[in-house]
Amino acid sequence: MAVVTTLLLHSVYFLVLIVTAAFLQTPVFSRLLLLLLIPLNACAEMKQQRSLSPSSMMAFILLTVLGVCCFASQQANLLFDNRS
Repeated sequence: MAVVTTLLLHSVYFLVLIVTAAFLQTPVFSRLLLLLLIPLNACAEMKQQRSLSPSSMMAFILLTVLGVCCFASQQANLLFDNRS
């Protein structure tokens, strides 16, 4: 029963985050992170009974998305400054 619960919760979490990422038009790296992190976390929970909690997984994803967005905006500013 624990395996079914784990799969169900991670599937719902995965679908919600993918729809949110598509709606917010997040960078490709962040979407790939979602494709890897959530199934790996589900596998870790089923095999070792240890995984990231939903809040820590969300914090990791948000920090990664913010980091990628900040890096992209910084690169765009550098590119714009070099044109002037």
